[in-house]
Parts: sequence; structure tokens; C-alpha cells
Amino acid sequence: MALRQQHVSTHATEAERRDVDSEKAPPVSAAAFRQAMSRLPTAVNLVTTDGPGGRAGFTASAVCSVTDDPPTLLVCINRRASAYAVFADNALLCVNVLGAEHEAVSNAFGGKTPMAERFARAEWTTRATGAPVLVDALAHF
Repeated sequence: MALRQQHVSTHATEAERRDVDSEKAPPVSAAAFRQAMSRLPTAVNLVTTDGPGGRAGFTASAVCSVTDDPPTLLVCINRRASAYAVFADNALLCVNVLGAEHEAVSNAFGGKTPMAERFARAEWTTRATGAPVLVDALAHF
């Protein structure tokens, strides 16, 4: 299923813009949306945490730079995700930037694999914060 695209010229009259905006686009299924978004090129990251709430991690592409002074990243996690409560309880995380050689571990962290098995698929170290750091990550924050 293709996603419908609407283009509005910046030179359109107000009436023309209202006509385009008033068109009802058919609803897009969650599966079609996921499939289309999977084609969007982006870095793949493992976001990990460890602490009083437990050890958890997930694969994320929803990570972006906010500012370099102070160094700040934006990381998004769905509140309905199984790992959300652990991240909220621990209040710390590590963003591990992955390369092509990390496909298997990325897939494990992106699925329904139990947490212990996810972490067993790679070598980890811990930084001062206590967050798990992938030993051979391209970078980590």
C-alpha cells in the first residue's frame, strides 16, 4: 500500500490551500506506515540502561542531536514499550551507535527477545553512570 502524498505550492491561493487541506486522505494502516518508515535512512542505535529498575535495552532510530553545548541528545521511547518502566525507574541511559556488523544484536534488541538474551549476544562494559556500553559500538553517548 502506497502512502498518499500531498504537495501544496507556497504560491497557492488561500482557497487552493483550503481545497487541498479539506481533501480526506484514506487512513494509513500501522503496517503500511512501518513499512514506509523502514525505508527512511537513519542511524541505528541500541539504547541501554541498568540500575534499580533492572537492565534493559531497545533498538532505536528515534535518536537525534539537539545541541552540542551542552551535548544533548533526544531519545524517544513509547510509553507502552515493555522497557519504558525500567528506563523511567533508572533515569539514565546510554546510546550505542551501531554499524553494519551489529545487525544480529540490533535485531535481538528490536524484537521480542527476552532482555537477558539480548545482552548475551554482545560484549558489554559499564561506564561511570552504570549504563551498559557495547564494547565495539561505533560511538556511545
